[in-house]
Amino acid sequence: MKPRYARTSPRSRQGFTLAETAVTIAVVAIVLTLTLQALEVAKLSAAHTMYRKVAWQLGIEMLGEIEAGRWQDELDSGASGTFAERDQPEYYWEVVLGDEAFPDVPEIDLNDPNRPFDTWRSRDEWRSQNTDDNEEDSVEPYEKVKLRIRFPKLRDFSNEFILERWVRWPQIYGEEEEEGEVPVTPDPNAGGGAANPGGGSPPPDTGGK
Repeated sequence: MKPRYARTSPRSRQGFTLAETAVTIAVVAIVLTLTLQALEVAKLSAAHTMYRKVAWQLGIEMLGEIEAGRWQDELDSGASGTFAERDQPEYYWEVVLGDEAFPDVPEIDLNDPNRPFDTWRSRDEWRSQNTDDNEEDSVEPYEKVKLRIRFPKLRDFSNEFILERWVRWPQIYGEEEEEGEVPVTPDPNAGGGAANPGGGSPPPDTGGK
């Protein structure tokens, strides 16, 4: 009796077809492409966050120096420069004072109901409406300082931001001299001390005689 062999279909002996191989390669290529794009975006986002953090620290430090009065001789509206002295030559700053706007930033319409709320302006309006005209204003004047910081550009990420701070007027423009004030020169003959209250030359030394 002849042994019976199990029949195997011709299809079971074949591997992947050309079409299946092509589809598999295409799927793997798409997955790799999406993965690489995600990694690239994550890398750029991390770099942008680092640049922005450094720029923020530089801007806060500069505002602190302005508030301390260290920029009185150099600070003018429209002034600009870099942070090269702090080993950051790729970071730029620009300053405007008061209600002025940066060249490429539209000015804010004060009558626009959708404009950002200005707490200081609202406080001044309330004070002007509720303060007697004869009452002396003892509040120190302040000036608005707007500082724009720019850092390296990465694709479509924003590479600038604006910081604002109210700074005392003398810290920006210096102390104002009162008109008509004449400097007082001390009298060299005055204040001769307790032994010679009338001033003038001290009594001659008699050697105790």
